[in-house]
Amino acid sequence: MFFNLTPHSIFIEGFGEILPLGKVARLEEFSYEKGNINGVTIVYKQFGNIIDLPERHPDYYYIVSALCAQKAWEMGRDDVFCPGDPIRDEKGRIVGCRSLCGMPPLKLCSFCGHYRGEGWFCQHCDAE
Repeated sequence: MFFNLTPHSIFIEGFGEILPLGKVARLEEFSYEKGNINGVTIVYKQFGNIIDLPERHPDYYYIVSALCAQKAWEMGRDDVFCPGDPIRDEKGRIVGCRSLCGMPPLKLCSFCGHYRGEGWFCQHCDAE
């Protein structure tokens, strides 16, 4: 069962629409003004823990923003996804998605030092 923890309705091709649950998972946000460039204020921002993500439950899967999904996967939560492969209308606006996306953390390749996905070949040196 999917639970939509975003403020938007999500349409998944071949599945249908998932309405927002009414609770939005977000990351703690810390920011401060660093200065300005040509009159434009520059803010530095960092993100902390996830707020309002329910505990893991068998057969429950949560849909959140990409930023929340990335943080959740870093914490070992493989039950959290974000919309993937967007579907766009004729004006280029996102109107749905073709899949849900997990966000496994990247690992450093032990051969060349570049980042690669868990279980994937390194794109730089072809190491496993």
